[in-house]
Amino acid sequence: MIKIIAPKYQHDSISRQLLKDNNLVVNTTLLPLNAFIDQLVPKYEDDYDTILKAEILALKDQLKVLFSYVENSTFIKSIKDFHIDMYLYNIKPNDLEASSLKDQDLKLIFETIYKIVPNEIKTLNDLELIITPLLLENVYLSKQKLSSNYLKEVVNLLKANKIKEYSQKELELNKIKLYYANNKRSEVEASAQMIIDKDLSRAQVIALNSDYLPLIKQVYKRYNIKFTLVNKTENKTFFINFISLLKLIEDQSKASVVEFLSSNPLNLENITSLIKLNDFFKFDLKSLLEYKYQPLTDNIVHKSNLDYYQQLGETSKVIIDKLKPTITKLAQYNTKLQLVENLFNYFLDQGQSDDLKILRQVLVNNKQVLDTGNNIWPILQNLLLNPGINNVDINNVVVSQSNNHYYFDKKDLIILGASANNFPVIDKKTGVIDEKYVANLTYPSKEKRFSNQLLEQDLILNGENIYIFYPLSSYAGKGIEPSFPLVNYAKKNKATALRYPLIENDTFEFKSHTLDEDIAKKLFFKDEMLFGSISSFEQYNNCNYSYFLKSGLKLYPQQLPDLSYAYIGSIIHEVMEQVVVDLSLNKKPLQDIDLISLINQLSISLETLYPNDKKMLMIKELLIRQLVDVLDHLKKVEADTTFKPIEAEAEFLYTINNKIKLKGFVDRTDQYLDSIRVIDFKSSPQNLSEKLFKQGLQLQLITYLLVMSEKYQLQPAGAFYHTMRTQNTSMIYAEVKKSQDFFYPTSEVEVEADYLKNNRLAGWHFKDPIEFYESKDYVGGLVENKSGLAVYGKPKNFETVTTILNQIYDDIHNNLKKGIIDCVPINNPCAFCEYQSICQSKTTKNFKQEIYPNQKLNKEIENEVD
Repeated sequence: MIKIIAPKYQHDSISRQLLKDNNLVVNTTLLPLNAFIDQLVPKYEDDYDTILKAEILALKDQLKVLFSYVENSTFIKSIKDFHIDMYLYNIKPNDLEASSLKDQDLKLIFETIYKIVPNEIKTLNDLELIITPLLLENVYLSKQKLSSNYLKEVVNLLKANKIKEYSQKELELNKIKLYYANNKRSEVEASAQMIIDKDLSRAQVIALNSDYLPLIKQVYKRYNIKFTLVNKTENKTFFINFISLLKLIEDQSKASVVEFLSSNPLNLENITSLIKLNDFFKFDLKSLLEYKYQPLTDNIVHKSNLDYYQQLGETSKVIIDKLKPTITKLAQYNTKLQLVENLFNYFLDQGQSDDLKILRQVLVNNKQVLDTGNNIWPILQNLLLNPGINNVDINNVVVSQSNNHYYFDKKDLIILGASANNFPVIDKKTGVIDEKYVANLTYPSKEKRFSNQLLEQDLILNGENIYIFYPLSSYAGKGIEPSFPLVNYAKKNKATALRYPLIENDTFEFKSHTLDEDIAKKLFFKDEMLFGSISSFEQYNNCNYSYFLKSGLKLYPQQLPDLSYAYIGSIIHEVMEQVVVDLSLNKKPLQDIDLISLINQLSISLETLYPNDKKMLMIKELLIRQLVDVLDHLKKVEADTTFKPIEAEAEFLYTINNKIKLKGFVDRTDQYLDSIRVIDFKSSPQNLSEKLFKQGLQLQLITYLLVMSEKYQLQPAGAFYHTMRTQNTSMIYAEVKKSQDFFYPTSEVEVEADYLKNNRLAGWHFKDPIEFYESKDYVGGLVENKSGLAVYGKPKNFETVTTILNQIYDDIHNNLKKGIIDCVPINNPCAFCEYQSICQSKTTKNFKQEIYPNQKLNKEIENEVD
């Protein structure tokens, strides 16, 4: 009897090779390595895994830092693997480090469990006693990836006793091609088109990264390519559902709720609403079942967000009311076996299936193991969800990874993902048992292990016609470096890197997007008039397409109320409105206790949604501290100027050019005699830029000043940003001058001057400041000279500035009337865009022409618009 030891996924290809070489195959057996071992050595019935878990769990109270991991399956597996390795490589507990708390915990664990001899070690010892070259006379071993050091030692033992290698036919290289593509998707698309163009219906595709597998599956199906995936797992949805429901009742944690909702084992309708609400509240089982919809009203949160919250809350409440009696009934049990029986009967009532038969058999066979007071969902997870490997149909394209490519037809070999990150890849030990932990032990050296890995990976290059693909960049446009060994191998065989002639539906050339004028009129205009906020028109100049989606199609992202920057900014504006109103009425400045009360009042809505969120309390404390500093500095700003506030949060509806109706609020308006200035509160530092203004990207401040100067019939004097966060000073403590032997420390006066410089109002002046300000300390753009206070570089000419402003709005009106909605984002607005998922472009470094590019803003208008 000839025996060939090979993993299950190789059986089909080896069988066909045997039939090809022999007309009739008799007395030949194909079996996996573990099955061959079981034939030679009786299987030990000791429940090593259960004993190991019990020993580790018993140490929980003695562990210093690893106590929270004692029931973690990944942690237990790493302990088990290294426990076996200790016997394989003669590592004693006394050899282990004990310098750190983690090392001390590990040493205690391995001292405790070392007396337990793993079944794998017993089996290996038995093999050593019985194995002989004579016993292996008709046994062959195929090339295969070995999953553990134990199996590697078994194979070493077999090789030492003269086991024969079942050799794969070596193919002589005929040709090699090297292709690149824009990104990973283009790369997979190119391989699919090549399979069709060249009729490579039996090619082997090796993906050097597992991330490629879902993409390959999706693209190849779209191209109707018949293919099979090596290591394709069977459908275990039923078992996943059963375990997720069991875990929910046993564990009741936030993580178990997420898993339960994701798998939806009870087939709940409208489950998406509850999943989104859970993302928001992060329920455990108790809080999920006790959830009560809390109506919310708030003048800060956007109405669309409030409506979305109400929709999710009311829909979820219906689902929870249906869920609650079912969970309550299933959770009535005295023993864990009774809980499993409850769940089994529930699924049985839904209808008999083959999966239920398999589950029943597993439960019966493992009744003693399951009869425990501990959680049993991890036990069932190991019993039911261990990955299996199906046979592979080699008449189709075979898709595999670099660790399981052996014994498939490599006449046509396609390698995907040939980047530096994917090849070569060194598997280092990570986790609690990492490279540092084994460095000084008798464990196989890192050099030897890494060298063996590199040799194994090089085996992928055994093929007759080899096609190597690699991507140039990620989807975000970040460059990706190709694999030097693979590119160098191709070049040595006279292959030149070429772009694959990929046929794409969407080319990378610029597309002009224009709406029909009648449609544009219906979307954007009312009675020939264009309506909107100033920020929306800034958005249009930043990106025509995002304006179209938001202001034209009225697409508002559905999101739940959240402690966002926008929400915090709205609270700050509410506070500052109160401050400005008090100033205009000559009231006493807002005291700290009043500030705290106001912020608490404004935060009630979110605290209703987040009753136990410590982040909310922390943000409030930081916000109070921040505003106390800002208001303290504001007192000095007010004392330095003759301007006094006349209006806060002034609402306006203003017609410009007889074409556009602008609506909005001016944060603060100040007056002195016949002069007026406006101030806009910002949560982060900003300044007016001449370039951005001429590009139409900074319209707010100047528009505010135009609106308020006309409203009050006063002369424009300035427009400024006030940052609602005092900026820290950053200075060198001292300096040493080489010319003199003297140490010059930075004085407190210099530090104070730097602080004031960093916290000035920032913007533009339109009048001589001499009668408005006492010093240059609190408003930017001022200098002191012999004649007194002056504007650096002269004040701006308001007539010039408004001429440019009018032209910008005129261009917006005309472009929208023509229906121009090009996706040409300027100055990277995409980073905060709400529409990235449906965007037409990923390019943000676009140039926008300024109007009146050569016109100086401190001079009268000189030239026609460009």
